[in-house]
Amino acid sequence: MAAFHLIGFDKDLLAKVPKDISKRQLFVYNVLSIMIWVVILICVFSSIIYAQLIFDNLIISISVALFMGFIIHNLYKLFVITTLNGSKIELGKVQKNKESFNETFSKIDLENTSDEAIALEIYKLKEILRVIPEYQKIDNERNGNRLLTLSIKIIIIAIISFVFSTGLELFIFKSKINEVVVEIKNRINDNESLYHWKPFFKENSENRLFRTSSLLLNINILNLGLGNSKYLFDILILLVFMMPLYLATTSKEIYAGAYIKELVLKEIYINNYHNLTTEKYCKSLNRVNDNLITKSM
Repeated sequence: MAAFHLIGFDKDLLAKVPKDISKRQLFVYNVLSIMIWVVILICVFSSIIYAQLIFDNLIISISVALFMGFIIHNLYKLFVITTLNGSKIELGKVQKNKESFNETFSKIDLENTSDEAIALEIYKLKEILRVIPEYQKIDNERNGNRLLTLSIKIIIIAIISFVFSTGLELFIFKSKINEVVVEIKNRINDNESLYHWKPFFKENSENRLFRTSSLLLNINILNLGLGNSKYLFDILILLVFMMPLYLATTSKEIYAGAYIKELVLKEIYINNYHNLTTEKYCKSLNRVNDNLITKSM
Protein backbone atom coordinates (compact mmCIF):
# COMPACT_ATOMS: atom_id res chain seq x y z
CA MET A 1 0.00 0.00 0.00
CA ALA A 2 1.56 3.28 -1.13
CA ALA A 3 0.26 5.36 1.77
CA PHE A 4 1.58 2.93 4.37
CA HIS A 5 5.15 3.10 3.07
CA LEU A 6 5.26 6.80 2.19
CA ILE A 7 3.43 8.68 4.95
CA GLY A 8 3.21 6.01 7.65
CA PHE A 9 -0.51 5.26 7.21
CA ASP A 10 -1.69 2.87 9.95
CA LYS A 11 -4.38 0.66 8.46
CA ASP A 12 -5.23 -0.85 11.86
CA LEU A 13 -6.72 2.46 13.00
CA LEU A 14 -9.64 1.89 10.63
CA ALA A 15 -10.59 -1.45 12.22
CA LYS A 16 -13.70 0.03 13.90
CA VAL A 17 -14.69 2.13 10.90
CA PRO A 18 -17.37 0.81 8.45
CA LYS A 19 -15.78 -1.04 5.51
CA ASP A 20 -17.05 1.36 2.84
CA ILE A 21 -15.59 4.36 4.70
CA SER A 22 -12.37 2.45 5.37
CA LYS A 23 -11.94 1.62 1.67
CA ARG A 24 -12.60 5.24 0.71
CA GLN A 25 -10.01 6.46 3.21
CA LEU A 26 -7.43 4.00 1.87
CA PHE A 27 -8.15 5.18 -1.68
CA VAL A 28 -7.81 8.88 -0.78
CA TYR A 29 -4.53 8.40 1.06
CA ASN A 30 -3.14 6.25 -1.73
CA VAL A 31 -3.96 9.03 -4.22
CA LEU A 32 -2.16 11.49 -1.94
CA SER A 33 0.85 9.17 -1.79
CA ILE A 34 0.95 8.74 -5.57
CA MET A 35 1.04 12.52 -5.96
CA ILE A 36 4.02 12.69 -3.61
CA TRP A 37 5.74 9.87 -5.53
CA VAL A 38 5.36 11.87 -8.75
CA VAL A 39 7.05 14.84 -7.08
CA ILE A 40 9.87 12.63 -5.77
CA LEU A 41 10.46 11.08 -9.20
CA ILE A 42 10.64 14.52 -10.83
CA CYS A 43 13.19 15.63 -8.23
CA VAL A 44 15.27 12.45 -8.65
CA PHE A 45 15.31 12.72 -12.44
CA SER A 46 16.11 16.43 -12.34
CA SER A 47 18.91 15.80 -9.83
CA ILE A 48 20.46 13.26 -12.21
CA ILE A 49 20.51 15.91 -14.95
CA TYR A 50 22.13 18.50 -12.67
CA ALA A 51 24.70 16.06 -11.28
CA GLN A 52 25.51 14.60 -14.70
CA LEU A 53 26.14 18.06 -16.06
CA ILE A 54 28.50 18.91 -13.19
CA PHE A 55 30.27 15.58 -12.50
CA ASP A 56 29.80 13.73 -15.81
CA ASN A 57 29.69 10.47 -13.84
CA LEU A 58 26.56 8.32 -13.85
CA ILE A 59 27.26 6.61 -10.50
CA ILE A 60 27.80 9.93 -8.72
CA SER A 61 24.74 11.38 -10.45
CA ILE A 62 22.48 8.52 -9.32
CA SER A 63 23.86 8.74 -5.78
CA VAL A 64 23.19 12.48 -5.63
CA ALA A 65 19.70 11.97 -7.09
CA LEU A 66 18.78 9.28 -4.54
CA PHE A 67 20.01 11.50 -1.72
CA MET A 68 17.89 14.40 -3.00
CA GLY A 69 14.91 12.08 -3.40
CA PHE A 70 15.34 11.00 0.24
CA ILE A 71 15.38 14.63 1.39
CA ILE A 72 12.28 15.56 -0.66
CA HIS A 73 10.46 12.45 0.59
CA ASN A 74 11.08 13.38 4.23
CA LEU A 75 10.23 17.02 3.60
CA TYR A 76 6.84 16.18 2.07
CA LYS A 77 6.23 13.60 4.78
CA LEU A 78 6.84 16.33 7.37
CA PHE A 79 4.53 18.76 5.56
CA VAL A 80 1.70 16.22 5.25
CA ILE A 81 1.97 14.82 8.78
CA THR A 82 2.04 18.28 10.39
CA THR A 83 -1.06 19.16 8.37
CA LEU A 84 -2.95 16.04 9.48
CA ASN A 85 -2.86 16.79 13.21
CA GLY A 86 -6.58 16.84 13.97
CA SER A 87 -6.58 20.58 14.68
CA LYS A 88 -9.57 21.16 12.37
CA ILE A 89 -11.99 18.88 14.23
CA GLU A 90 -13.55 19.19 17.70
CA LEU A 91 -11.72 16.08 18.88
CA GLY A 92 -8.48 17.99 18.34
CA LYS A 93 -9.63 20.62 20.83
CA VAL A 94 -10.64 17.91 23.29
CA GLN A 95 -7.20 16.32 22.96
CA LYS A 96 -5.48 19.60 23.91
CA ASN A 97 -7.79 20.30 26.87
CA LYS A 98 -5.87 18.41 29.56
CA GLU A 99 -7.85 19.97 32.41
CA SER A 100 -11.04 18.24 31.32
CA PHE A 101 -9.28 14.87 31.40
CA ASN A 102 -7.86 15.60 34.85
CA GLU A 103 -11.38 16.28 36.11
CA THR A 104 -12.70 13.10 34.48
CA PHE A 105 -10.09 10.84 36.10
CA SER A 106 -9.80 12.74 39.42
CA LYS A 107 -12.05 10.25 41.24
CA ILE A 108 -9.79 7.28 40.43
CA ASP A 109 -7.65 6.07 43.32
CA LEU A 110 -4.53 5.63 41.23
CA GLU A 111 -2.36 4.01 43.91
CA ASN A 112 -4.89 1.22 44.45
CA THR A 113 -5.78 0.79 40.79
CA SER A 114 -3.91 -1.54 38.43
CA ASP A 115 -2.52 -0.35 35.10
CA GLU A 116 -5.05 -2.56 33.33
CA ALA A 117 -7.95 -0.91 35.18
CA ILE A 118 -6.60 2.54 34.30
CA ALA A 119 -6.33 1.53 30.65
CA LEU A 120 -9.95 0.28 30.75
CA GLU A 121 -11.24 3.59 32.14
CA ILE A 122 -9.43 5.53 29.40
CA TYR A 123 -10.74 3.10 26.77
CA LYS A 124 -14.30 3.73 27.96
CA LEU A 125 -13.79 7.49 27.57
CA LYS A 126 -12.31 6.94 24.13
CA GLU A 127 -15.39 4.99 23.02
CA ILE A 128 -17.69 7.71 24.37
CA LEU A 129 -15.80 10.38 22.41
CA ARG A 130 -16.07 8.25 19.26
CA VAL A 131 -19.88 8.11 19.26
CA ILE A 132 -20.82 11.57 20.58
CA PRO A 133 -21.75 13.70 17.51
CA GLU A 134 -20.62 16.89 19.28
CA TYR A 135 -16.98 15.83 18.94
CA GLN A 136 -17.25 14.95 15.25
CA LYS A 137 -17.84 18.53 14.10
CA ILE A 138 -15.40 20.34 11.85
CA ASP A 139 -13.77 23.52 13.07
CA ASN A 140 -13.40 26.02 10.23
CA GLU A 141 -11.75 28.63 12.42
CA ARG A 142 -8.58 30.10 10.94
CA ASN A 143 -5.78 31.25 13.20
CA GLY A 144 -2.57 33.14 12.55
CA ASN A 145 -0.20 30.30 13.41
CA ARG A 146 -1.92 27.91 11.01
CA LEU A 147 -1.76 30.41 8.14
CA LEU A 148 1.86 31.28 8.90
CA THR A 149 2.88 27.61 8.88
CA LEU A 150 1.01 27.01 5.64
CA SER A 151 2.65 30.06 4.03
CA ILE A 152 6.12 28.79 4.95
CA LYS A 153 5.33 25.39 3.44
CA ILE A 154 4.07 27.00 0.22
CA ILE A 155 7.21 29.14 -0.11
CA ILE A 156 9.53 26.15 0.43
CA ILE A 157 7.64 24.00 -2.08
CA ALA A 158 7.65 26.85 -4.63
CA ILE A 159 11.44 27.20 -4.35
CA ILE A 160 11.90 23.44 -4.73
CA SER A 161 9.60 23.28 -7.75
CA PHE A 162 11.38 26.10 -9.60
CA VAL A 163 14.79 24.51 -8.98
CA PHE A 164 13.84 21.05 -10.16
CA SER A 165 11.65 22.21 -13.04
CA THR A 166 14.76 23.81 -14.57
CA GLY A 167 16.57 20.45 -14.48
CA LEU A 168 13.63 18.85 -16.25
CA GLU A 169 13.58 21.61 -18.87
CA LEU A 170 17.32 21.20 -19.47
CA PHE A 171 16.77 17.56 -20.36
CA ILE A 172 13.72 18.18 -22.55
CA PHE A 173 15.47 20.88 -24.60
CA LYS A 174 19.02 19.51 -24.41
CA SER A 175 19.25 19.02 -28.20
CA LYS A 176 18.47 22.67 -28.89
CA ILE A 177 20.82 23.75 -26.10
CA ASN A 178 23.64 21.64 -27.52
CA GLU A 179 23.13 23.14 -30.97
CA VAL A 180 23.60 26.63 -29.52
CA VAL A 181 26.62 25.49 -27.50
CA VAL A 182 28.29 24.07 -30.62
CA GLU A 183 27.67 27.36 -32.43
CA ILE A 184 29.18 29.31 -29.52
CA LYS A 185 32.16 26.96 -29.42
CA ASN A 186 32.83 27.45 -33.12
CA ARG A 187 32.73 31.23 -32.74
CA ILE A 188 35.17 31.05 -29.82
CA ASN A 189 37.57 28.90 -31.85
CA ASP A 190 37.44 31.48 -34.64
CA ASN A 191 38.08 34.40 -32.29
CA GLU A 192 41.30 34.31 -30.25
CA SER A 193 40.13 37.18 -28.06
CA LEU A 194 37.55 34.80 -26.51
CA TYR A 195 40.14 32.22 -25.41
CA HIS A 196 39.09 32.55 -21.73
CA TRP A 197 35.80 30.80 -22.63
CA LYS A 198 37.54 27.66 -23.89
CA PRO A 199 37.74 25.86 -20.48
CA PHE A 200 33.93 25.64 -20.52
CA PHE A 201 33.99 23.59 -23.73
CA LYS A 202 35.82 20.29 -23.38
CA GLU A 203 37.19 18.39 -26.33
CA ASN A 204 35.42 15.19 -27.42
CA SER A 205 32.21 16.35 -25.73
CA GLU A 206 29.98 14.61 -28.28
CA ASN A 207 29.27 11.76 -25.85
CA ARG A 208 28.35 14.08 -22.98
CA LEU A 209 24.78 14.85 -22.08
CA PHE A 210 25.59 18.52 -22.59
CA ARG A 211 28.39 19.92 -24.73
CA THR A 212 29.49 22.29 -21.97
CA SER A 213 30.19 21.72 -18.28
CA SER A 214 28.88 25.16 -17.33
CA LEU A 215 25.55 24.84 -15.55
CA LEU A 216 24.89 28.58 -15.67
CA LEU A 217 25.60 28.75 -19.40
CA ASN A 218 23.13 25.96 -20.10
CA ILE A 219 20.47 27.63 -17.94
CA ASN A 220 21.10 30.98 -19.62
CA ILE A 221 20.70 29.44 -23.07
CA LEU A 222 17.53 27.70 -21.87
CA ASN A 223 16.04 30.95 -20.53
CA LEU A 224 16.86 32.87 -23.70
CA GLY A 225 15.49 30.08 -25.91
CA LEU A 226 12.20 29.54 -24.07
CA GLY A 227 11.52 33.16 -23.19
CA ASN A 228 8.19 33.71 -21.45
CA SER A 229 7.06 30.16 -22.19
CA LYS A 230 9.48 28.98 -19.48
CA TYR A 231 7.25 30.62 -16.89
CA LEU A 232 4.31 28.56 -18.14
CA PHE A 233 6.31 25.35 -17.79
CA ASP A 234 7.47 26.39 -14.30
CA ILE A 235 3.90 27.09 -13.23
CA LEU A 236 2.74 23.67 -14.44
CA ILE A 237 5.48 21.96 -12.41
CA LEU A 238 4.61 24.20 -9.44
CA LEU A 239 1.00 22.99 -9.58
CA VAL A 240 2.20 19.37 -9.54
CA PHE A 241 4.40 20.06 -6.52
CA MET A 242 1.63 21.94 -4.68
CA MET A 243 -1.07 19.33 -5.28
CA PRO A 244 -0.27 17.04 -2.29
CA LEU A 245 -0.27 19.96 0.16
CA TYR A 246 -3.43 21.41 -1.41
CA LEU A 247 -5.22 18.07 -1.12
CA ALA A 248 -4.11 17.56 2.49
CA THR A 249 -5.29 21.03 3.58
CA THR A 250 -8.56 21.34 1.63
CA SER A 251 -10.04 17.83 1.42
CA LYS A 252 -12.41 17.08 4.32
CA GLU A 253 -11.91 13.39 3.59
CA ILE A 254 -8.32 13.87 4.69
CA TYR A 255 -8.08 16.56 7.38
CA ALA A 256 -11.43 15.58 8.96
CA GLY A 257 -11.87 12.02 7.74
CA ALA A 258 -12.35 8.83 9.71
CA TYR A 259 -8.61 8.14 9.79
CA ILE A 260 -7.78 11.48 11.44
CA LYS A 261 -10.55 11.01 14.02
CA GLU A 262 -9.24 7.55 14.91
CA LEU A 263 -5.70 8.92 15.04
CA VAL A 264 -6.75 11.63 17.51
CA LEU A 265 -8.62 9.07 19.63
CA LYS A 266 -5.50 6.91 19.74
CA GLU A 267 -3.42 9.90 20.84
CA ILE A 268 -5.97 10.70 23.57
CA TYR A 269 -5.76 7.12 24.83
CA ILE A 270 -1.94 6.95 24.79
CA ASN A 271 -1.39 10.38 26.35
CA ASN A 272 -3.85 9.85 29.19
CA TYR A 273 -2.60 6.35 29.90
CA HIS A 274 0.99 7.52 30.24
CA ASN A 275 -0.02 10.58 32.29
CA LEU A 276 -2.09 8.57 34.76
CA THR A 277 0.39 5.71 35.16
CA THR A 278 3.22 8.22 35.62
CA GLU A 279 1.19 10.07 38.25
CA LYS A 280 0.41 6.75 39.95
CA TYR A 281 4.06 5.71 40.26
CA CYS A 282 5.11 9.21 41.35
CA LYS A 283 2.58 9.09 44.18
CA SER A 284 3.83 5.64 45.18
CA LEU A 285 7.43 6.83 45.23
CA ASN A 286 6.49 9.90 47.27
CA ARG A 287 4.66 7.73 49.78
CA VAL A 288 7.66 5.40 50.11
CA ASN A 289 9.94 8.40 50.51
CA ASP A 290 7.70 9.88 53.23
CA ASN A 291 7.71 6.54 55.09
CA LEU A 292 11.50 6.39 55.02
CA ILE A 293 11.77 9.94 56.36
CA THR A 294 9.31 9.16 59.13
CA LYS A 295 11.26 6.04 60.17
CA SER A 296 14.55 7.90 60.17
CA MET A 297 13.13 10.45 62.57
